Amino acid sequence: MNEFQKQAMRVDDLASTEQVLRQLAEEASEVSQAALKMIRVFEETTPVSFQEAKSKLNEEITDVFNCLAVLNKKVSGVCSVDREMQIQKMKRWAERMKNVEKSKKEHSY
Repeated sequence: MNEFQKQAMRVDDLASTEQVLRQLAEEASEVSQAALKMIRVFEETTPVSFQEAKSKLNEEITDVFNCLAVLNKKVSGVCSVDREMQIQKMKRWAERMKNVEKSKKEHSY
């Protein structure tokens, strides 16, 4: 068992499912904020550097992954990925992006 697994088991033993879900909600919110900061970096509307924003986004994503690892121990299979659902959602996303591009072309002068 590696160090990550040991620590995940420790958190699993100490935290209730509700506590893990609360932590996941908090960390997901922080991912959202870090993603918005990254957008501002690309727009050059923040003094934060690309590297700082990228590092913060990576940190928050790692926190979410850690929550999911513990949550999956508490609620078996909650983090399993339905491959068909994943494919369908990716197709829908691609279609939306295609429609956005099409709309941009139609409305450009």
